[in-house]
Amino acid sequence: MQVVRKFIISCERFGGYTVRLTVNDFENIKQVVSAVIDKLKETLKSHCFESLLDILKQITENYHMHDVTIEQILLVDKPYYICNHGCQIQNTESNASDSAGSASSASASHASVSHNVSENTNNPSTIIQNIGVLDDNDDDETIPLL
Repeated sequence: MQVVRKFIISCERFGGYTVRLTVNDFENIKQVVSAVIDKLKETLKSHCFESLLDILKQITENYHMHDVTIEQILLVDKPYYICNHGCQIQNTESNASDSAGSASSASASHASVSHNVSENTNNPSTIIQNIGVLDDNDDDETIPLL
């Protein structure tokens, strides 16, 4: 059985970018983050956003997930957020016991960031949303790339 999860980038430049990935073969959070960033790169390349690709290359190493383990991603069907904020990066693979209480507050703060981005028309993620790459609906359908 394929396990598909929704991942949303929460950051100043690419906040709101959403992708659905099959997570069965991932062994850790780092692989998940890498796969989401790779999908973003593919999207930017397919639309010839070279300057945005340059920006992404400069900040790729900052993307991370916290307050979640790979086991939780495999078991719990909900949106997961990937950020590159100045937050403290924790080793979530080994701190699973700490994550239960703070996961809901972290998700709430990331959700508010990613949903407010679309109001900024100078933001690159707004440009991407306007060309129909992002799936702002919660109907679990993926929008195909052109």
